[in-house]
Amino acid sequence: MKYLDDIEDTELFDYLDKIWPYESAKCPICGASEFTRSDRVFNLIEYQIKSWDDNPQLFPTLPLICDSCGYIVLFSFIHLQNFIRRKRQE
Repeated sequence: MKYLDDIEDTELFDYLDKIWPYESAKCPICGASEFTRSDRVFNLIEYQIKSWDDNPQLFPTLPLICDSCGYIVLFSFIHLQNFIRRKRQE
């Protein structure tokens, strides 16, 4: 897990609000409209089905969680970081 710093946190959530306005979004499972945004990044780990890989790939994600049923929406943290880097270069 990794904590987001204050600047990145604001920039990330501003960008997320543009591409997926979570305050007006509905959960595809239960229909609720309240989500909690995590302040941590979580890694998904790749596993090979037929054999164990000693060097699995990691995929960092930023979750948004439905407050009603726990459904999780995952955004690619790499994509979000790249957006912030491009924005800072402008």
